[in-house]
Amino acid sequence: MRITKLHYVFSFIFILILSLQQSGFAQQKGSIQKGSATWYGSKYHGRKTSSGEVYNKSRMTAAHPTLPFGTKVKVTNSVTKQSVIVRINDRGPFGKKGHIIDLSEAAARKIELQRAGYGKVIVQVLNSSNSEAEENQNSVTNLTLSPDSMLLTTNQHYFIMQAGSFTNLSNAGLQSKSIN
Repeated sequence: MRITKLHYVFSFIFILILSLQQSGFAQQKGSIQKGSATWYGSKYHGRKTSSGEVYNKSRMTAAHPTLPFGTKVKVTNSVTKQSVIVRINDRGPFGKKGHIIDLSEAAARKIELQRAGYGKVIVQVLNSSNSEAEENQNSVTNLTLSPDSMLLTTNQHYFIMQAGSFTNLSNAGLQSKSIN
């Protein structure tokens, strides 16, 4: 069967519609997620985060795969019941199932995760980074999009979908030819 560009377009639209119907975690104040957390420290200290901010291991920050940058969350160690409030300024963690957040070294120390390196946590959204801007201007702020991304805004949720990223345009054509 020959797959045409029209098939790709309809597939993309279908997936987009399905994703808009699913409510993703932690887009709203009060959302809770349970899983494991780790921390990162000196190796990344001074490097740029996904938000463009320079990582400082002494600040109360964290990496989350989907929350908007600037969102504040309360992270509670399930064993010690100690909590810390951190601001999302990076993306991650990636790969490990059930792993929901990476804390800065200072945040991990505060809830006694630093020595073990990881632990079970509860993450609760306290506010959204864009809630103040939405109240004042009804807009989403502080989002940087590449030309390959699409931003859809619905109420207080946003979705970024990247269909492909190619430094060489001819490589995009190679992808579709290999499927035939």
